[in-house]
Amino acid sequence: MFNEKKLEEIKEAEKKWAKEKVQKAISRFPERKEKFATGSNLEVDRLYTPEDVEELDYKEKLGFPGEYPFTRGVQPTMYRGRLWTMRQYAGFATAEESNKRYKYLLDQGQTGLSVAFDLPTQIGYDSDHGLSEGEVGKVGVAIDSLKDMEILFNGIPLDKVSTSMTINAPASVLLAMYIAVAEKQGVSKDKLRGTIQNDILKEYIARGTYIFPPEPSMRLITNIFEYCSKEVPKWNTISISGYHIREAGSTAAQEVAFTLADGIAYVDAAINAGLDVDDFAPRLSFFFNAHNDLLFKFVCPKMKWTKCDDGKYRRRHFCDNPCTSSPCGRMIYVYPEKDLRAYPGTLRDTEEWDKVYKIRSVVEQSINHFKESFCIAGRKTQNEKTIHADLLLAGITQLITVVLADKIHKHEYIRSLKPLIA
Repeated sequence: MFNEKKLEEIKEAEKKWAKEKVQKAISRFPERKEKFATGSNLEVDRLYTPEDVEELDYKEKLGFPGEYPFTRGVQPTMYRGRLWTMRQYAGFATAEESNKRYKYLLDQGQTGLSVAFDLPTQIGYDSDHGLSEGEVGKVGVAIDSLKDMEILFNGIPLDKVSTSMTINAPASVLLAMYIAVAEKQGVSKDKLRGTIQNDILKEYIARGTYIFPPEPSMRLITNIFEYCSKEVPKWNTISISGYHIREAGSTAAQEVAFTLADGIAYVDAAINAGLDVDDFAPRLSFFFNAHNDLLFKFVCPKMKWTKCDDGKYRRRHFCDNPCTSSPCGRMIYVYPEKDLRAYPGTLRDTEEWDKVYKIRSVVEQSINHFKESFCIAGRKTQNEKTIHADLLLAGITQLITVVLADKIHKHEYIRSLKPLIA
């Protein structure tokens, strides 16, 4: 990939730099740690040069935007054509209050809605149920009836906005309510755009808001796949989530591997139910955690997922800020750390940036501010000049392969990589 003469020149220059510059710097300011590593224990070298990737097959490993293996983005022109969806995770108290909030956010420049439901709604209880006491409207909006849903979206034309609903066990019910509200607005099902999380496997793994046993839960999910592929073709029927797995304590590699394993399980269940993969698979989406050391992780699942499926489908994924490593959101104040976490998410072709700030923080100007910051909206593709990315990418992908192979009982794919696993 590189000129051999130039590589030799770089190698000699690096030796000189290490001897003259690095040693002098270390004598004055010793390095803070003996070993620098990622959260998944992949060691990070002090410097990377073209020599480290001289054998890289550019077309096979990186490729071009809009083509397999999609490491450069799913669209040929990326954000030069259409910006990512900007929506803050919001919902609290009553449908009336949340409706006011949604209208306010849309006025501030949001390009989509992200609905937070309270815990009783998430596990199928009405607000007046005894087990709901103390939780109604607390971490999201309370929805007990179709009337609540009508109030929630009152005055918001559902054919003009995409809506993400973070709902899992009762996803079929909330989706049906959303469709009913749209029909009352005169909007046909085929015009609706949005996503339901609908990922019950990660509820068993990490979060706990499940209602039914696994088998009937999977049947509900595949029924949604089938229905939406025929009736609501622009709807993302599932958001296969690694975010919550990471929040529950996994490493980055485990997060991606478990999420891909769940994705394989959903595809298998749908095929076993008689569905054609070409009908439902294009609307599967993924949801990952934007943690402290995240830049290369967003590329890895696209590489592995396209390889699982022979590169036939372009997968969309969204990202979100973590709770476990973030300072608390406060009224008005903007945390630069949060903005910086959003940067690699957009560079790595996430299609949505969600929940950057706390639900009721008055920081909506950040939406428009971030859109134009860092000059990212005009970039052709992600910045692949950072060779560090390609090296860590290979290591993280190997880790993901090992954990994924173990998860789906394909142990023949596991090689001698155990020392790498944190």
